[in-house]
Order: sequence, then C-alpha cells, then structure tokens
Amino acid sequence: MNRRDFLGYMQGFLLTALYPLNVAGSTQSTLRFASATDSAPISYQTASGDSGGYLPDLVRACCASSESLDCRVELFPWSRAQWMVREGAADAFCTYPSDTRKAYALFTQTPLFTMNFGNLVFRHDHPRKAELINAKSWDDLKTFTLVGQQDTDWETENIPPIIRRSLYSDQQEMMQVLLRRGEGDFLVMSSLEASHLLKTLNLTNKAQQQPVTFIDNSLIPFHIGISKQRDDAAELVQYLDGRIQSTEYQTEKRRIDHQYGVHI
Repeated sequence: MNRRDFLGYMQGFLLTALYPLNVAGSTQSTLRFASATDSAPISYQTASGDSGGYLPDLVRACCASSESLDCRVELFPWSRAQWMVREGAADAFCTYPSDTRKAYALFTQTPLFTMNFGNLVFRHDHPRKAELINAKSWDDLKTFTLVGQQDTDWETENIPPIIRRSLYSDQQEMMQVLLRRGEGDFLVMSSLEASHLLKTLNLTNKAQQQPVTFIDNSLIPFHIGISKQRDDAAELVQYLDGRIQSTEYQTEKRRIDHQYGVHI
C-alpha cells in the first residue's frame, strides 16, 4: 500500500488498497490537537506563543503531506486538554491510551512515539540515596513517597498502591516540591523530560537520576486519539495509522529524534 498516494482526506477518497474514504467536500479540514502547555521539551509554548516541542513536531510531520488535513497543536493544562477531547471541544490528543481515555477517544494502533519512563529522579543529597540507587523492585521503595502528577493514568495503572503518593498539578511544581522544598522522595520521569526541566529550573546540581528496569510498561506508547464526538473519528484514525507507518514519517521521525536526543 502506497500511502503517499493520499490525495485528500476530506476531498473524497483515500487512495490505498485497504482504506477507501467516502467523505465529500473539497475544503481543508482542521484537526485541533490539545496538548500540555507545561511539559517541555515534549510540548510547550514558544516565545512567539506557538506550540513547540517534540510532540508538536511529530504531529506536524505526521500530517505534513496532506493537502486537506491541517493539524494544529494547541496548548492547555493537561487536565483541561483531556476534558476538551472528551467533550469534543478539541479533536485529538497524543497520549497513553488508557481504559479511561478509550471510553471517549479512538486511538491509532501504532504509536506516534514511545518514551522510556524507567527513570527515577531524587535529591543528590537524599539521606537514603543508596537505597534509591540500588532499588530493584517497587517493594524496595515502599517506605518512600512518590511525587506524582494529577490526572496521569499511566502512574495509576503502573505504579502499585504500596507506594505512597503526593500529587501535584504539573511537572514544574513536582520538581520544585522535590528539590527545593525537600518534600517527597522521588519522581518517575523520562530522562529527556527530567534533564530539560532540571536545566530550565536551574536544579541540575540538586538532582540525581537513576535508570531502573523494574517498572512495568516503562516504555510508554503515545498514540493519537480522536474524540468520539467527531463523526469521522474512525476514518481519521485509519488514515493517521497509515501515515505513522509510512516510510516518509519514520524517516522524518528519526531526524526529529536526533534533534531532541531521544533514544529508546
């Protein structure tokens, strides 16, 4: 199937062997993605007010060759972004396809990207640092407190209830609480996000990162989800799956991965 033969998602037909679309119309359709406003370098607001970061770059790369589908990434607090997709105020997001989100969005089978969250962040002068460094299981961390993020289904589903939690609204607050206020013991965050955030907050010298292998589902797939409020949600998912699997997108993704220093 040659996905480069796509002639216009909203203009009539998707010209592939498997996925014909019967959607009339000749005008360009806008697909509004809602993403987190405070998750640099994944997504953030640039100095000019536009959306920037790894995720928006990948979304734009996925939609780059479409003459009739205009993908725009708009930024909101993450809890609001999810609400907007659920209510149909936004068309799409890119996130972990939890059971909760599957109730109101259809997801691509292939992830847009995958992040490795097998990484602990804690204070470099933590009095029990050796235990954090040498932890081999969640059981080794059951006497520590996790600094977590509200409305994060992945943490709920993959970090066991034996771990005490203290939850905050965004990642910057989590880092401030952990490293400046000295509350909580550790957080779980990809090395890409943590390194960028520590540098931004001038906290690099206060933190230590430790890769771990005991976290289930630490390789987190981020799939595009389309709000079920859209009548064409299934067709959009079908088309975007084809785009993600295309050689064109995968080549551009490798370039973007290199730009951001992403290694899985």
